[in-house]
Amino acid sequence: MKNFLTYGKLDYTGMKAAGNLTENDINKNVRQSYINNRMMKIYALLDGLNDPFYNRVTTITTSADMEQLEDSAHSGIITAINATTKVISRNTGAFSAGDILFIAYAIYTGGSSIAIDQAWIARVTTGGANAVYTVLHGSDVTLSATYAASVQVLKSLSVSSSDLSGVYFKNIVRISDNKYTSTPGAKIRVFDAVTDPNVFYNLDKDPFQADRVAWYLRGDTVDLFVGVSAISLGTVTAEYRGKPGVFTDATVDDVIDLPPEYNQVLIDEVVTAYVIDRGKAVPEDVATRLKTFYDASEAQLKKAKEKKNQ
Repeated sequence: MKNFLTYGKLDYTGMKAAGNLTENDINKNVRQSYINNRMMKIYALLDGLNDPFYNRVTTITTSADMEQLEDSAHSGIITAINATTKVISRNTGAFSAGDILFIAYAIYTGGSSIAIDQAWIARVTTGGANAVYTVLHGSDVTLSATYAASVQVLKSLSVSSSDLSGVYFKNIVRISDNKYTSTPGAKIRVFDAVTDPNVFYNLDKDPFQADRVAWYLRGDTVDLFVGVSAISLGTVTAEYRGKPGVFTDATVDDVIDLPPEYNQVLIDEVVTAYVIDRGKAVPEDVATRLKTFYDASEAQLKKAKEKKNQ
């Protein structure tokens, strides 16, 4: 069981236990802040004790780490390409040095008649909204008033990436897939973790990394490197150390991401916050329970730390 206590129930229980408070006694946003702060206080303690409740696994969707941009005849992102100055311009966002550009270009003489149909590959040498590029393959063309152009931007040298912005995590423990095969049978293939971006984005240049699969965490995005001799990606999963969500208007009916055996501690913490806000004394039974809990937790933390240092 994840939990059975929702944020709304916790808030109501806290107001009642704090002296039958009403919505007008403490502002809703203030109560949400109290609850979030007290909940994170308990989470920090549980995390320090390495509580397995927050060990999570999720399947992640991988996709090419690319942008699809078009000219003003379509979405209006690409505004100019100058083959003389080797500058490509966009009206939103920016290019980064090292970006690989795949550019398809056509000029129409009227109707569907194509005067020029051309494609080339370039690499950005100076980033920005007006980026300087060098041609890697083919011949570039300056855009004219009757052009249509499509530009795909390979933003990194990773084969693919995954957006984890929707996952509330403290850190990634392991990333793996189901494509490792060996005698006596199939096993989980664990990817190598790389923490240095300079190392990660140069893996493709190292011939000794041809069969390697690695990952690098870039903000909320996981970049994946798959060597040319490596088995292609299967179902990719990420093991991570989770964090509880927060109390907002949108999550009032969500169950609290906390082990249910700690519900009373959280309720006592919320009651304490509410009565202090109202300038009242903390009920003796609430204060006693919290002191007992935190004294015991401190002893556990000390014991765990001593065991770790042995």
